[in-house]
Amino acid sequence: MSRWKPALVLIVAAVAVGVAAVLWRPSPPPAPPEPASDHAGNPGSDGPNVLLIVWDTTRADRMSLYGHDVPTTPRLDAWAAQNATVYEAAQSAATWTLPAHSSLFTGLPVTTHGAHAGWKWLDHHHDTLAETLGAAGYGTYVFSANPWMSPMANALQGFERVEMAWSPRFKRTCRDATHSKLLDHDKSTEISPAYESGDPDIAWQRSTFKDCAPVAGQALMQWIDTQSGPWFAYLNLMEAHTPRIPSLEARRKVMSEELVELGLATDVSLFREVSYVVGEHHYTERELAAIRGVYDATLTELDMATVDLLEKMKTRGLLEDTVVILTSDHGENLGDHQLFEHRWSIWQTLLHVPLVVYAPDALAVGRVSEPVSTAQIHDTILDLTGVSDHVPSSLIGGAPPEVVSELRDPYASKLMPIREAYPEMDVSAFLRTWEAYRAGPYKLSVPSDGDPALYDLSTDTSESVNLAETDPERLKALHDGLTAWQKAQSSYDPAKRTRRDKPKGAEDEEVRAQLEMLGYVE
Repeated sequence: MSRWKPALVLIVAAVAVGVAAVLWRPSPPPAPPEPASDHAGNPGSDGPNVLLIVWDTTRADRMSLYGHDVPTTPRLDAWAAQNATVYEAAQSAATWTLPAHSSLFTGLPVTTHGAHAGWKWLDHHHDTLAETLGAAGYGTYVFSANPWMSPMANALQGFERVEMAWSPRFKRTCRDATHSKLLDHDKSTEISPAYESGDPDIAWQRSTFKDCAPVAGQALMQWIDTQSGPWFAYLNLMEAHTPRIPSLEARRKVMSEELVELGLATDVSLFREVSYVVGEHHYTERELAAIRGVYDATLTELDMATVDLLEKMKTRGLLEDTVVILTSDHGENLGDHQLFEHRWSIWQTLLHVPLVVYAPDALAVGRVSEPVSTAQIHDTILDLTGVSDHVPSSLIGGAPPEVVSELRDPYASKLMPIREAYPEMDVSAFLRTWEAYRAGPYKLSVPSDGDPALYDLSTDTSESVNLAETDPERLKALHDGLTAWQKAQSSYDPAKRTRRDKPKGAEDEEVRAQLEMLGYVE
């Protein structure tokens, strides 16, 4: 215990979020927002509305929509089968929120837009979807439960109205929605009531607002009522991100009672997970099954909230004129490859994300098997709205994409508590940067300090068989493809930064509390 205590105090100070141990009074519904400006007469204002929903931290292979044998997304499965195009091999441009969203909003690769763990900011000179659509007469709106998708990192530049889960208008409602799911005997996460932090003064100090997908839907509907022209709305929903606290009802949908209880008892705090990653902690196979079951339960909650919103929009006749895109910014390691979280690697557990597009006037209902990138969402939205004629990477009739994913900075500062606890630990393997290149079913993974690997994802979804030595011709072909792609990209130029371009950090107390809870504060 003497060996663990300093590290436990450090990690709790960095990531633990407290929730006040008091009874919350019922929250009144949020007041509607003030009317936004009238966009009806502006150029391009006859295009469809656009709703972009991001299930933050959702890996496709845990969704029944993508073949998971547990019914995690039954309502979305049914809705998509009747209404949408499902992309079976969508791949994120990056492995964590800021770089992935920056690519989604600009259409640029990480190597060009430059937003990553080493520069936590999207520079002002980049044109975002919100800026382009806003200039064309669209009302623009955000509801986000993720502090990286707040003004803090500038990825939301151009959005006219920005609502955060901890904004004064929603703070209490989102807090209550999150707290209502906490179970008294849950000791699995830093915000769980029975979690043994080693420092009782820290464990319950801060509130958390992350699990409020139904509130986001309600807020969106209220904002839509203020719009007289077309609109572009983006929702970021955080139920699947750590710390995961699905309701008991959600757990029972996908887990046996024995697994439910094991999930509540298994410590998945950030420090414990990273200890597992570096080989200093062990989870049994049954504990891993329980951890994955808890993750699955969060997806059932996203499924319910999302389809509830879509059905409300349909009832009000809003879906007739709205493009809906559902995706994720990245996936999550759940013990796969001896890893947790979404750092330090570029496995498909982090890159393979859902992509569901509802655009009945442009796309046929069905499934698409060819690889695509989430960076193409930018051009696709401009294409569907008719706002731009220059849409080379649109999913609708665009050129076949080159699907590239990048990890430009591994966010290695997250290893600090482990290095404090185990100063002899060799963490060099976690300091690599990575690139991945897709060509059909084949994936090339290239680390910064080692040999490239080649996988056939059609037969090896777990990426356990490296074909680099047995198929050198294909390895060379993909490597040449990646090299050509690299040469064709514009490299990020720090000289283009303006005086306004400076990462703000967690200046707001509520933002900092959320970052600590999510494991992002150094």
